[in-house]
Amino acid sequence: MTTDADTHSNYRRIQRFMDQVRWCFQSLVPLILKWSGIDGPLTLVIDRTNRKLGKSDINILCVSVLGEQFCVPLIWKLLPKRGNSSQQERIDLTSELPLIPELPDIKVMIGDREFVGATWFKYLKDNNIGILIRLKDNQRVKR
Repeated sequence: MTTDADTHSNYRRIQRFMDQVRWCFQSLVPLILKWSGIDGPLTLVIDRTNRKLGKSDINILCVSVLGEQFCVPLIWKLLPKRGNSSQQERIDLTSELPLIPELPDIKVMIGDREFVGATWFKYLKDNNIGILIRLKDNQRVKR
């Protein structure tokens, strides 16, 4: 935000604004990209986190966009289970991206070792999304 206000003040202003408005990702994502100065082609990062809140498990699968020295969540899904996401859950979440108006091209999807699988990789390849996934030390890849 181009303003003379303190960074913390701007952050609080954005938080209050976001609390007062009901957003869908189709309208929020273009705004996030504009505010953060991110244009195409996009580098996306997929990640999952699992935490306990009391006796409840909170398991979030998230796709973020990589900016310059920062990452911004774009879309996410609460998984109704503990542990890793399935290939289909990843495909379902990522397939929502083309529904975003004027979304720049996606250059690559970055993920950790848990984001592997032939069906998942085929989906990314079929949609012209590059794959950058950290592999376990005992995995081998053929071209």
